[in-house]
Amino acid sequence: MKSYVWLTFGFMGWAFYEASGGADFVPEQRRVADAEIQQEAPEMVTRADTTTLLSVSASNIVASPPAAEVTQIAAVAQKPATAADAMVVKAAAPAAAPQIDLREVAGSRVNMRIGPGTNHEVITTLDGGTELEVLEANADGWANVTTTDHLYEGWMAARLLSDPQI
Repeated sequence: MKSYVWLTFGFMGWAFYEASGGADFVPEQRRVADAEIQQEAPEMVTRADTTTLLSVSASNIVASPPAAEVTQIAAVAQKPATAADAMVVKAAAPAAAPQIDLREVAGSRVNMRIGPGTNHEVITTLDGGTELEVLEANADGWANVTTTDHLYEGWMAARLLSDPQI
């Protein structure tokens, strides 16, 4: 009887292996659209007396100033230079922010790991529907992800994530 049980388990294991693709199994690959990053040349700001004050590029700007400030800066830049006007800065338009790849956990409970592969330690287990930001995806079918609150960052099998949200 013991031999029959082992023989049955062996046959069932072989059948499952063959039914799931066997040695020719290739995991599903997902495509992620790359965001274009626009890089503008630095803009030089000069005074009426042609003294260069500051070089500002789009990557240095956190937020653009209000319209009233821009008008005020333009008015100040057009009048003759005085000691009180020593710090006039014209900001270039900020570059378009890259689009964030948000996805959800598609499985019911999925392990997030330290590295890409099942041989790495588990950081945490996430429930289905948990929203994640995909930082990168490698060719082996693993995605480097972080939770939206940036509490956890790790690797997860890309096939266990939902399609990108548009």
